[in-house]
Amino acid sequence: MNAHDKAFRRFLIIWSGQLFSAIGSGLTAFALGVFVFQQTHSTMSYSFIILFSFLPSFLLLPFSGVLAEELAFCLLFPAYLWRY
Repeated sequence: MNAHDKAFRRFLIIWSGQLFSAIGSGLTAFALGVFVFQQTHSTMSYSFIILFSFLPSFLLLPFSGVLAEELAFCLLFPAYLWRY
């Protein structure tokens, strides 16, 4: 296994961790909304839970893209420095 394969394998591990984290966060937000709806029988409460769960990611997404382009590659991906 060469260095490129090791780096790609490390990338896939980080990427899959982020994928599972995003799926878990989405399911948690949805389950919390369902729980609040079952307790209060209010669609407004359900809507607020869903809105406030996903609003930070929607607001920060454009800025994080700009930040990613401005910062150095090695600052964003410290795992890249660990290659052997």
